[in-house]
Amino acid sequence: MDNPVSMPGGVSGGPLETERQARELPAVRAVWAAWDRDPGVGKMTPLNLAMLEGACEAAGLEVGAYDRRILAWLAGFEPQTCAVVAGLITRANVGRAR
Repeated sequence: MDNPVSMPGGVSGGPLETERQARELPAVRAVWAAWDRDPGVGKMTPLNLAMLEGACEAAGLEVGAYDRRILAWLAGFEPQTCAVVAGLITRANVGRAR
């Protein structure tokens, strides 16, 4: 990963080259660790959603109702997938600030 971008929740903005790199991110490992302590369907969703919402908030994005609906849908995926999306949001914001 060249020039990783630090994100809220310990997510690096990448660029990520492999799923393995995404799985090794601290925020992703934290979600999996929480799930290991208390497994179950949908138990990762709130943590994934916090990761996505944190990236949007840090980027200063105004999020509408439909945006929130899509973020909630994305939060149902694996945490490494959510970390990639959060990283893209963060990198786009960093690029915009330059």
